[in-house]
Amino acid sequence: MSSLADTESSSVFDTIRTNTSEWTDMVLPNIGIKFDTCAPESINKVFSKGVLHFIEHVEETIRSEVVNLFWFRSEEDEEKKDCFEHAVLDVFDIDCYHIDDISISDIMKLKQIEKSNWIDNFVAKSDRCQRFARERICRELSASLKTFVWQLLYMHRRSKGNKSQELSEGMFQELFVTFARTFGLNIVSSPSVENYLMKINEKDFVAKPDAIICHPTTTGDDKICAVIGVKGCSQDEGSDHTRNLTNMPKGSNAPHIGSDLKGQHCGQFLCTLPYSAFGKNGMFGFIIQGTKVTFTAFKADDGYYDNLCSGHLHQKEAFVTYSEEYNILRKEDRKLLVQTFLDIGKLMDSLCEM
Repeated sequence: MSSLADTESSSVFDTIRTNTSEWTDMVLPNIGIKFDTCAPESINKVFSKGVLHFIEHVEETIRSEVVNLFWFRSEEDEEKKDCFEHAVLDVFDIDCYHIDDISISDIMKLKQIEKSNWIDNFVAKSDRCQRFARERICRELSASLKTFVWQLLYMHRRSKGNKSQELSEGMFQELFVTFARTFGLNIVSSPSVENYLMKINEKDFVAKPDAIICHPTTTGDDKICAVIGVKGCSQDEGSDHTRNLTNMPKGSNAPHIGSDLKGQHCGQFLCTLPYSAFGKNGMFGFIIQGTKVTFTAFKADDGYYDNLCSGHLHQKEAFVTYSEEYNILRKEDRKLLVQTFLDIGKLMDSLCEM
């Protein structure tokens, strides 16, 4: 029976395309990957559940330290959150659905970000004991906030200029990358991202994420926290301007993510898993569709990856969780992103010190 199972397993892997950019979600059941059956959750829930899974098998002391990072927030954490919320909500004062919706008055407000007046005004309204910390934090994020705004203005000019031009996936990728870097995240973006290989039954599979969130190490192997996949626009782009989150039926398995994106993203997870900051237990990810962001978590059973590479899953599985979709042009959505983006940076800094 074992020999028969091995033969069937080998034949399954032989039929799977070696380049994971050609995968769809039809591939995933063959390699033991399932989707959480519940409707998409908030980004904070996906993050917290992912962290708890990733640290499940680490030493008790490290597990306690990681949990305490998010259960007990310091004054510095609270100040940081206040500063970043002010920067991405009140200073970056855009609230629309598409880049085309940005008005002339919006453009004039965005240009004011190039000046430092907003920092002085924000600090002046703070309590005396808050001023030093808030000024330091705001000045540190100011340069990256300007870069994000410049990228958005560039895309707006391309879209709305005399010679209207289609916005490329690369532009949307750069828009997300500059937004994420505002929070101090270390990101390597294509074309600088290398190919990552995975061998199953002596057959090589390859993936190239559009970007990775990582922490450089002295050993040469970066600790990857998240892989990023980009598509030019969302599945529902052009539909009515309502968030497709609250009315999703239970068990819908993130219909805002297409079959090809699900397959490709899982391929990116698998090929980068040996370099994960969380070991082979999994890692986080982002799927970018235009200006819309979906946060993901890939959670693997203990031993899943090694068994997969040997061609024998032996009941081991991995699960992918999708968050709700957040549009970085929407104020309400940006507010919901702030805490998790700060927590990702805090987690990475902490793990690399342990």
